Amino acid sequence: MEHRRSYRPLMLHLLFHCLGQLALVLLLLGAACGFGTVLLTALGLGEIDRLERWLFAAALGMGALSPVLLTLGALGLYYPVVAWALVVLGLALLLLRVRLFAILGKPAMLAWRSIVDRRSSFAEAVRASGDRRRTPAAYLVALPIALIVLLALGYALLANALTPPVSYDVVAYHFAIPKLYLAAHRIVYIPYIVHSNWPLGAEMLYTLSLLLGSEQLAQLITWAFAALAGAGLVAFGRRWLPPWTGPLAAALFFSIPMVPMLAGTGLVEVPLACYSLLAFYAYWRWRETDSGSWLVASALLSGCAAAIKLNAAAVAIVLAGLTLLSELLARRPAHAVRMAAVYGLASLLVVAPWYLKAWIHTGNPIWPFLHPLLGGRNWDAIGTEYLIDFIKAPNLAPSFRNWALGLWFVSTDPAARFGSYRLGPYLIALLPIAALPAITDRRMRPLLGALALAGLGLYTIWFLLTHQTRFLMPAVPLLALLAAAGVAWLGQQLPTPLGWAARLAVVAWLLAGAWIFSPERRAELALRWPYLSGQRDRDAYLASVFDDYPAFRYANQHLPLDALVLLAPYEARGYYLDRPYIWMNPIGQRLLRLEQFPNVEAFGAELRRLGVTHMLVNTRYVFTNLRYWQHDEQLMNGIIAAHGRLLFESAQSRLYALDLRAGAGAPR
Repeated sequence: MEHRRSYRPLMLHLLFHCLGQLALVLLLLGAACGFGTVLLTALGLGEIDRLERWLFAAALGMGALSPVLLTLGALGLYYPVVAWALVVLGLALLLLRVRLFAILGKPAMLAWRSIVDRRSSFAEAVRASGDRRRTPAAYLVALPIALIVLLALGYALLANALTPPVSYDVVAYHFAIPKLYLAAHRIVYIPYIVHSNWPLGAEMLYTLSLLLGSEQLAQLITWAFAALAGAGLVAFGRRWLPPWTGPLAAALFFSIPMVPMLAGTGLVEVPLACYSLLAFYAYWRWRETDSGSWLVASALLSGCAAAIKLNAAAVAIVLAGLTLLSELLARRPAHAVRMAAVYGLASLLVVAPWYLKAWIHTGNPIWPFLHPLLGGRNWDAIGTEYLIDFIKAPNLAPSFRNWALGLWFVSTDPAARFGSYRLGPYLIALLPIAALPAITDRRMRPLLGALALAGLGLYTIWFLLTHQTRFLMPAVPLLALLAAAGVAWLGQQLPTPLGWAARLAVVAWLLAGAWIFSPERRAELALRWPYLSGQRDRDAYLASVFDDYPAFRYANQHLPLDALVLLAPYEARGYYLDRPYIWMNPIGQRLLRLEQFPNVEAFGAELRRLGVTHMLVNTRYVFTNLRYWQHDEQLMNGIIAAHGRLLFESAQSRLYALDLRAGAGAPR
């Protein structure tokens, strides 16, 4: 009894923490839907069901918020009152576009009736999947599907979204860049973070979240995009593919190990996957209806993907290519060129503000790429060499064999060569089944062919760029649909008992991979429990997760407010630092061109000119495969030996005060 009482306040803390953050993300989604409904009305999409309306309104609204935040940043209006005014405006638009009774009254009444007459939402989901026979076998399949999705979303919520950010890239730039913008109350040029001059569509949403006072809200945005992607898979399968395709695709999507690991973090691959799926959804609605409005909607969604990441322009390229191909096959060559051009221009319209920002700040709209041709501020050939080598470090050799087997290699890799985010075995095991309906079913062939071509196109562009597995995410929901369609079709062709057994076997296999059966994932949740339950505050939690974090905490507590910290050699987690800083990282910046300093004295003079007062060194993360690494390392060690005074040490992090006055030597 006492044991139960001791857990009650901990569970209440978790409940209130969860409800508070979920309320914030619902407010933000509501505001996004407000802006999105305006866009839907302007597009005039024609016949669209309720689920589609909210899916596209939320996605387009989130996409619309990004250029709005960019404009506010350009005007120097990054203040909490402006952020709240934006949210209120979006909610007001939602209420104006949809009658209040339709939002609150009618759904509540229908929900109550569904409970009374036992037509529960679960049964509705079973019927929506396309099978109206509520047989025991249907429930046997539907229950584990629901469990797979809920477990994945629950893990992403508790392990990622509701805890402080811990992913390296998130605290190095995805959250660090918005934090720097907020410190200046505007968009500023950041010369020492290469990513700051790339498209930052998702980071604008994170900026809004931080302005609203919650870093958890920023992570809940990607969690919400995962939920939207799951709903999109169900809606797509329900409309065009065999019964159970949608739920099976959602279960497959959330079973892929990297999906729940990415959802709820500040990494941007899940929003990219959602936009890729909905862009294809709208594209296929255009194929179905021949309505130019749907094609424009697809292009806008592709542009939203491109506005999140430079290489996500692949979504627009692939779907514009499919548009061209479909019209050529219809023997309308002039129309084909016109439609592809419209697609490309509409996508470009969405992402153009980011190219313009990069051009204003650096002189190169896709900085630092194509530097020999386009030039660019604070960059050079050595920077390009370092960056490209780093991006392609995990790559397979560029051969036809490796292209043909690349999905197999990244799915079966036991050594995390392609990054710590795993694809798992499900796609490579189930995708071949889709060849059966593609060959034998004429009705399904066009759609399955388009899905296959889109997935293949995205995969090929991925193969040409970098082989980090998480960069495949834009293709993942399309491949999940393709694989699920094959399984669902096969279940239809088999005798009824065998068909249900086949579906159940696939779902049971997916469920067996859930985190509850993984000791590693359970241990990660146990590590997060002290924070979720309120037993540890943010600082104590981060110190328990990273033994390097105390060095950041010491700097925040003891360094003067005007200190300027050099993060070296590859330490980049500036989000944790509440003092100004610059990167020494030779791959991520060319403000400090280390190989050009002939000696420690010249390096020290440049640091003095920049105003550097301290140096935070972390030797845990070192990339030595650089042409001038030994020279760079000697400069770093030399400046410490000549001018550094150790202030604090934690694990592999050391914080030094630097006395860079002319003639000053190492303090004794």
